[in-house]
Amino acid sequence: MAGFEQHKNDYSFAAIVDAAIAAQEGVSGNQVVLYKTFDEGKVVFSGDFDPLAVADFIQAYSVPTMDDIGPDNYSKYADSGIPLAYLFVASDEQRKTYGPAVESVAKQFKGKVNFVYIDANKFSGHAGNLNLKQEWPAFAIQKPKENLKFPYDQSNVLPPS
Repeated sequence: MAGFEQHKNDYSFAAIVDAAIAAQEGVSGNQVVLYKTFDEGKVVFSGDFDPLAVADFIQAYSVPTMDDIGPDNYSKYADSGIPLAYLFVASDEQRKTYGPAVESVAKQFKGKVNFVYIDANKFSGHAGNLNLKQEWPAFAIQKPKENLKFPYDQSNVLPPS
């Protein structure tokens, strides 16, 4: 999977061979369990142990359903190989107003599209790179590797009802 190799040192791996510990953790048979400090805290992969399927699972669930993006984590998202959806917000009020609707969509597309909040005040220049006007809130989807941009028509932004 594209991008996974460069992040392999970002994760710790362990194998449980003690049946009592496995039972205590709710693991049975051959499963991969990803523990994390966000979203649901723990997610279980129990599909076929194909290396690409496991890598895709880890890539999809090792990031929050919707996170803040900035220079420190941009490459993790850009290198993931899947589209990146940005919700540009300029205030906490905009985040609270528009965030829940976008987070709902983010849950539906987990593993297919990464969704992020981006601070419009700090990173307004990036909105221009995505063919967005400097008007907030704004939304765009990007395929970084292909340099494809899909800006949402900003004239259609209405408060959620």
